[in-house]
Amino acid sequence: MITGGISDKLGNEFEQLWLANLMLDVIADKAISISIEPRDTVVRKAECVVIRPDGTKEAHQCKRGNASDGEWTVGNLVSAGIIQAADDWFAKSDTHRFVFVSGDPVPGLRDLSDRARQLTDLQAFWDESATNDVLKRGRAKLIQALSLDESILKDPPHRRIRTITSSPLPSPDVHPSVDTWSTECGRLHCFLRNFVVSLEDYNRLRERVEDRAATLILRRAPDAVRHLELLAQSEFRKPLDATWLIASLR
Repeated sequence: MITGGISDKLGNEFEQLWLANLMLDVIADKAISISIEPRDTVVRKAECVVIRPDGTKEAHQCKRGNASDGEWTVGNLVSAGIIQAADDWFAKSDTHRFVFVSGDPVPGLRDLSDRARQLTDLQAFWDESATNDVLKRGRAKLIQALSLDESILKDPPHRRIRTITSSPLPSPDVHPSVDTWSTECGRLHCFLRNFVVSLEDYNRLRERVEDRAATLILRRAPDAVRHLELLAQSEFRKPLDATWLIASLR
């Protein structure tokens, strides 16, 4: 079992490397800016906020691993306050996304979020989210954590719900139980669509980041990456754009 001090050090290295990777996104024009360690009044439980060219704002939370458990359950993320923080972030704007990055898998939540992005039909999504016990447990835990109506677990719709919009509206001829189901399931679907799980092996991530740095930056890649990692420890609460980052590397 990894001791607290070593675990913290490894976690910090993982976080700094991921932030360096995101800074390379900015340099490569795949992002407009990155703000490190945003205030809790902006977003909680996030190491940074990245603004993409299409206006999407991504909050990123990095966790190298979940101690000796080897994986993250939805319950773990609820206990850590990450699910509620993401929900609060989504409530501020339709352009917000939350990215959870870890070296340990998040089997229930990752599969649920992948299904939500693939399936726009609520009934199809609901059916797919109940194909095994891990998904069903994760779905039930999320419904509880998001304060959704838990009756939807016991009262499935009696007819197919058509393709959803971002704000599902009830039809006058819909039975109330279907109305409740479509609204609450729509909220669950929206949350999952905007919550992204990224599984990253530290060594492979470092190799990828150094390869990117060698392509984008005209200096020795390990030194460039180390410089970006040091920026991740000092340049807080201000937007860092490509011009600023490139100048800092000279």
